[in-house]
Amino acid sequence: RVRFLGVVAPNELPYLYSAADVFALASSSEGCPNVILEALACGVPVVATRVGAIPELVPREGHRLLVAERSALALRQALVAALQDAPPRSVYTERAENLGWSSVCERLAAKLGGLADQGQS
Repeated sequence: RVRFLGVVAPNELPYLYSAADVFALASSSEGCPNVILEALACGVPVVATRVGAIPELVPREGHRLLVAERSALALRQALVAALQDAPPRSVYTERAENLGWSSVCERLAAKLGGLADQGQS
């Protein structure tokens, strides 16, 4: 069942994501879509096309839910797989935690610190 809700206030989005069984994004091209991070943070399996940074965002356990082509058949197969046998929601929430500002900034600072140390030797 699909419901088209129109414009939704940002503070209502976590409730809608959490109520969903699956999140789908069938883009032809993307950068690093925030909607995927939002869905992951709510523990929702993501079905998406394998474009832009999407493969880097979706957990390895969910890679079978990424489709190489933007076709109705490929998306249907991935949606059915997500509904039948997705990993536990914790896989998705843990992935989102690893992609949060704090985690990313800590890893970046450590990497930059390591590079600075190499430059001083």
